[in-house]
Amino acid sequence: MKHAVNVLLPIVVFAVVFLLKESSWLADDLPEDTNKIESITPEYARRLAERGPKEVHVRIEGFGTFVHKSCLSLDGLKALDAKTAKAMAVCNTDAILLNGLTAVDADTAKALVACKAEVLYLNGLTTIDTESARALADFAGHSLLLNGVTTLDAEAAESLAGFKGERIFLRGLQTLSAEAAEAIAAFRGRSLDLRMNALDTSVADGLAEFKGELTIRGVTVLEVDAADSIAEHEGCLDFVDLKSLSPEVAKALANCNGASLSLRAVTTLNAAAAKAVADFKGRLFLDGLSTLDADAVEALAEFKGAMLVIDGFLETIGDATPLTAETARLVCVCANGSDSYVILPGVTALESPDSAEISRIFATCEGHLSLPNLRTISPQSLAALGKNDRIDMPSLRSVSSAEPVDNPVKKQLQSDSYLVTWVAAPAFDAEAVLEIGNGNGHGGTLGWVRFQPGKHGVEVLSIQFSEGWHPYKSKWPPDRAPVVVTSASMMTDRYASLLADLAVVDSAKLQPVGRNGFISSSSSNDFWVYARLTTDKETLLDLNWAGYEGSRGELEFAKPRAAVRLAREAFRGLDFKDHSLTDGERSWASEKFARDWNGSGLDWWVRERYIQTIGVVGDEAVLPILGEVLAAEPLKGKPRDSSDGRLVYYAINAVTALTKNDVRDKPVEEMDIEKVRLKVLDLIKDKK
Repeated sequence: MKHAVNVLLPIVVFAVVFLLKESSWLADDLPEDTNKIESITPEYARRLAERGPKEVHVRIEGFGTFVHKSCLSLDGLKALDAKTAKAMAVCNTDAILLNGLTAVDADTAKALVACKAEVLYLNGLTTIDTESARALADFAGHSLLLNGVTTLDAEAAESLAGFKGERIFLRGLQTLSAEAAEAIAAFRGRSLDLRMNALDTSVADGLAEFKGELTIRGVTVLEVDAADSIAEHEGCLDFVDLKSLSPEVAKALANCNGASLSLRAVTTLNAAAAKAVADFKGRLFLDGLSTLDADAVEALAEFKGAMLVIDGFLETIGDATPLTAETARLVCVCANGSDSYVILPGVTALESPDSAEISRIFATCEGHLSLPNLRTISPQSLAALGKNDRIDMPSLRSVSSAEPVDNPVKKQLQSDSYLVTWVAAPAFDAEAVLEIGNGNGHGGTLGWVRFQPGKHGVEVLSIQFSEGWHPYKSKWPPDRAPVVVTSASMMTDRYASLLADLAVVDSAKLQPVGRNGFISSSSSNDFWVYARLTTDKETLLDLNWAGYEGSRGELEFAKPRAAVRLAREAFRGLDFKDHSLTDGERSWASEKFARDWNGSGLDWWVRERYIQTIGVVGDEAVLPILGEVLAAEPLKGKPRDSSDGRLVYYAINAVTALTKNDVRDKPVEEMDIEKVRLKVLDLIKDKK
């Protein structure tokens, strides 16, 4: 008996030690980069899900970079069983990434779709059977990504079409049968994005039955019969890789019934093809066009549809493409709506014999026309363009209204809106830290950039908020906070040159001028520009302006806009890469937020985006300020105005992100902010 105890005792001790060590490893030693996990047990999966998801940036071609504020990313996993997938279901996240899985059986798929997520990435799957497809179709999120699947039979397609979300991605398909095409077209979501090497008539007939946005990749050549068939599609149609367009195919596609037709890979059109495609009635995207002969220009100018986008070709006008009356008419076709914005960077002069006629044509544009590099102009042309206050000529104003100036920095501040006198430019400290900011109100953007000198150069940290314009039907906007953080290195001599340019801007003294005979301009373009240069001891430069672009406000925004333009030009071409913020950088972002928030000059939309941005890049140091926003009571007996309400909503979301404690009503975009803000205020008090 004693011998047995002596034998068993070491075994028991070893087992206890092992279990304790295993438990500690599961609880405390989870890797920071969860994509390094190659295998996983159910217990490990549960603990990983309970730890809480992390922010992940995912780039999707054609959509840009998605910032999933909460994401369970396990791309390193090579296999997953049903029991482990079921353990992951406790996770509540924006997205689940399992791109390392090459196969998923039906039981695992059933367990996996029970996870509470909006997006499911399974781009490593190369095949999918009917039962697995049927299980995945029960996923309750909005997007299902299966970009590794190369073949899809009709039965699996029919099962997958039962998905109740918004988007299915099948960008890895090599072929698709007519039966599978007809089956997948029964999907009733918003978008179907797939690839195939060729599109025949029978497959086109099937896909045409899809009612949403149809994106077809891989097809570089299209036959007329297939074009006729796919033209029956009633939704938006996008041929991503179609490189050429014959007149017959163009005529067929012009008969599409959808709201938009995208042919962005087409680089040129002959006159017959241009005439045919110009009959399309919706929004036509030909962004990749780089060359059009005179006959094709004349033909495309007959476009009468909702919108024509040919930005690639417009960039060549005045350079590789001559500016003529016909190209001017084509420009006006592109600028045919009040919300359109057309830029012609190649136009530098309007002083040729036909410039007056061209200018009269330009003056008929309904949208915004920008001629950023126009420097010289005839009086007749100026008089014609002056009749349209939506035509922007910033470089012309700087050259034509004052004595010639050779310094390119000084040229940025020449205008007929004010007089400029120059004093001696200061010598800015090479170790000074520069911050710039800019954004566009209607464009949904806002950005911060910091230039931080160091021993090995200048670190450029870029924080960019880019929401765009997305209509929504909920009480509040969806909680997206689309912020991208990148960084790059800059040589010290390049930074020194930038500081010298900013010193020139600082040396400008602007004075208003009388306006007799002056063509006053205004715009719906609302923007924000900001530049601040500091050392440990003092602030060397502090410029801040927000409002609507126009000649009457130019005196105030000229210097901050020039400073921002110079800074952006200085970092153009740097190798920016995705960047994870350090604690010190988050602290800086919070300090900047507090300083700017308590200062002046932040328009309502700037303040809204400041809060959304700090929720992603800040730390808990900003909680007191967010608490002040939440503590502000609405006027007695009156609802908050729209921006005030959104400030409270965004502050609630920011506190939730920073504290990682969610007390919000669900769904978030329908919550009662007056009730929830009181809960969040209690949460902030507990943090003190």
